[in-house]
Amino acid sequence: MNFKNWQILSELTQVGYQEVQNKKLFGPVYHGTTEESMSNIMTGGFKVFSGQARTGDVRHGYILQEYADGKPAPVHHLGYGIYFTQSKSIFKQYQGSGKGMKEFYLDVPRIETINFASPNTMMKWWVKNGYDMPKLKELSNYAPSQVEEIRIKATQNMTNKIKQNYDAILFKGKGLYSLLDGNQICVYDPSRIYLLNQELNDENEIFPGDKVKLKNIKGAVIVQDKRPKKYRFDIMDKILNQNSNYIYTVKIDSKTLQLLKDTYQEQARSIIENDPEVAEFLTNRMQNLNMSKEEAIQSYLDYYFSKSIALNFPERLLEKKVKKGSRIS
Repeated sequence: MNFKNWQILSELTQVGYQEVQNKKLFGPVYHGTTEESMSNIMTGGFKVFSGQARTGDVRHGYILQEYADGKPAPVHHLGYGIYFTQSKSIFKQYQGSGKGMKEFYLDVPRIETINFASPNTMMKWWVKNGYDMPKLKELSNYAPSQVEEIRIKATQNMTNKIKQNYDAILFKGKGLYSLLDGNQICVYDPSRIYLLNQELNDENEIFPGDKVKLKNIKGAVIVQDKRPKKYRFDIMDKILNQNSNYIYTVKIDSKTLQLLKDTYQEQARSIIENDPEVAEFLTNRMQNLNMSKEEAIQSYLDYYFSKSIALNFPERLLEKKVKKGSRIS
């Protein structure tokens, strides 16, 4: 049997962030592999490997040994497909560093999330989804290479059944090996994988990855996430007398945070003291934390200008994108 069976299914498609939002793609996710393999992916697209674990260009997979119920695990945890993770730290474990990390997005409307910590439960899920591997004791007269061929076929059967029902499986449980701990997602059709290309973004619109100058103060933030604003009340919107359509998660340094606090804290304090929308929140904070009104206000302001604002950064505080190499004036 040929253990190096690769099939190229799709060239790599690139998208800008606006298309990510329009298509409601899943992500970002990251693919840990060697620099050489990533270079091949960039030119030839992703490939699905259907063969033996830890051979050829594939560094991972379960070795042939008992996992649960007298059976070995499939060759790969979620079958044959392209594996990603939502976790940058897991990516770095596979990659060895954060170098060359690229963001991918997935068109996977039929996604199933599983969260198993027990090998027995995991085995039941595999069997339910087509893993028809016999127990190892039933194969005691077979050569190891023959047992491996049977396991490969069982993994292929499982993969085919999963593909009938799902575009991807997101696993949040715990596997046999440390590199499988945590978070991984398997995609079965490479045409559903998109590479984020920031150069395809509208130059006037702000997206994750952009460095953006702030209004009214000398400072900038790096945008990490963008999402529609779903709640009505925002202190900064009231200060600026403008309503934000989006809020952002941003990376911001301590100096810029302090500048924001120095510039806007007293205006924020006045709003908190007088705005009826805040009254109930403030009362609950005073009761729950056994604080005076002034203590409750100050504790909220300290939290807002140290942590909350970076997680829910208002659109109206962002002025314009900073070009690479440009200074902030």
